[in-house]
Amino acid sequence: MYVLQEDYAAIRDNYFRSGEGFLCIFSLTSRETFEDMEDFHDQVMRVHEDESIPFILCGNKCDLAEGRVVTRAEAEAKAAKVR
Repeated sequence: MYVLQEDYAAIRDNYFRSGEGFLCIFSLTSRETFEDMEDFHDQVMRVHEDESIPFILCGNKCDLAEGRVVTRAEAEAKAAKVR
């Protein structure tokens, strides 16, 4: 049986609602995970309705410099935007 991710939206929203802060980790070697951060932030804010909820972005895989696709400037700009 194939289940769509949307089927779990209510469960996900309950987890978001009960969270007191969020640590969001993205890969510096994957633009897709970086771009998904904004959608994730929007989902959390839609459920929480509290702009002061802690939301920390963390870029991992910084040791893989040759595969890096997200610059430090881009990461800092995204962090400033979701604050």
